[in-house]
Amino acid sequence: MELHAINALRPEWERRSRGPQAEALLRDLQAAEPDLRATGARTLRELFSYASGDLSSEAVARWDVTTALIRQFGASELVAVGLLAFFVRGLLTIATAFEWGRGLWADRETFAVDLVSTTWTVLAEVGGTTLEYPENSVLDRVRCRLRHQRDGFRREEGRLTHAARPGSGPYSSGGGDAFGEWDALVVDSVPDEHPISVLEELGRALGSLGQETVSRDDARLLFANRVMGYELSEIAAATGVKVEALKYRRRSAEAALLAS
Repeated sequence: MELHAINALRPEWERRSRGPQAEALLRDLQAAEPDLRATGARTLRELFSYASGDLSSEAVARWDVTTALIRQFGASELVAVGLLAFFVRGLLTIATAFEWGRGLWADRETFAVDLVSTTWTVLAEVGGTTLEYPENSVLDRVRCRLRHQRDGFRREEGRLTHAARPGSGPYSSGGGDAFGEWDALVVDSVPDEHPISVLEELGRALGSLGQETVSRDDARLLFANRVMGYELSEIAAATGVKVEALKYRRRSAEAALLAS
């Protein structure tokens, strides 16, 4: 099952890999990386096809193309989007191994968002370096991060159970969700004439756009960041969610709202 956070990657790449920006980026990448130049690719999409194995060249191995693209991760956001689309097959394998976050993440879509944002973070960290086994190295790091996150959820679940508090993990919608304590901080900042119902009303208003538009956690995130003016670093410190993950969730939620 390909949910929106993953299913949207390839169409997004197809859309953005056309046009003058893509043409200029292809020239820059081939000028910077001999292995990319050796492919003889005429378009940016064609270049990434060498990495995926859809096209082949006797002059360069496909993993050398992938390695070069990862080295150029920081050259343009378009390279990053292309790499995420390239890793979709591996991400689906990871998602299946993790049972799409069953029992710990709130739902499959929440897990898919975490999976994509974690992959983006890993690529940002290894970008500019040379990986000997690029595809396996990136996917192994993503698995490790998700295992660490899953184990943290389980520890939190055990702590809450021991304390006789509801909730089944930091992303559940019960009392133990990642934004549970943050809600209290935000509500404390709301003027007396606008009590807790301000947050509740925002959640209902966003939710009324459609169940698949934005999740309740993302509504809270938008409220805290865009309405109350808290920095993402402050929200990350209060919730334990990485800043990069918050950025991705905020961007996805706002895009969903604009499209609705």
